[in-house]
Amino acid sequence: MVVNQLRQMNEDNQLLIYLKDRDAKKQKQTKALEESLGIVTEKLRRTMEENRIVRLRTKMQHEENKEEVILTVDSDKLVALIVACTFSC
Repeated sequence: MVVNQLRQMNEDNQLLIYLKDRDAKKQKQTKALEESLGIVTEKLRRTMEENRIVRLRTKMQHEENKEEVILTVDSDKLVALIVACTFSC
């Protein structure tokens, strides 16, 4: 009877050690995943901010180009008008 109880205690102790080790590994894994998530989240935030800035700069550049085209067209019309007046006047 005592032998069986000792054997059971030994098995219980081994199981307890196994479960503690497994829990410790899971906690380490959880911590590593949380750190990785934090790093990836920060990279995503930076990338989104950089993309926002690029979109803004692109929009500004587009507006500048649009204004240049308008000015070029207007100056071409003005030159054509001056040339027409010069020859007809």
